[in-house]
Amino acid sequence: VTGVQTCALPILCRITKLTAQDGKISTLISDTTQVKKDITKVQGDITTSKGSITTLQTDYSALDQSLKGLSGTVASHTSSITDFDTKITAVTDKATKLELSLDGFKATVSDTYATKTQVTAVDEKGSHLVR
Repeated sequence: VTGVQTCALPILCRITKLTAQDGKISTLISDTTQVKKDITKVQGDITTSKGSITTLQTDYSALDQSLKGLSGTVASHTSSITDFDTKITAVTDKATKLELSLDGFKATVSDTYATKTQVTAVDEKGSHLVR
């Protein structure tokens, strides 16, 4: 197993990992960023803080190779969370996966997005479960 991880501000982590074990080679390249943006309200000459929105984004690429075939995934996940009402305001997932084997070739693509209204509706339906 060989890997490198670096992190810097604003929070940005890059990971590169290579694993060779039991006839299989796996690689992972990933970037994770966290950006915090302050939200303010201006009324006349007065500026008041409303809180902040934190956006967490992870992008990655993974590749697995063995004698049975080859599989690669490229994906991205983004979440936005507010600290003034502790709610998730948006979620986006995108992924593409390619698989190649002696049986053939398979491609899978997904793109999922949830708006603030959809996330809030799910949150309200599950609120009775948290006590």
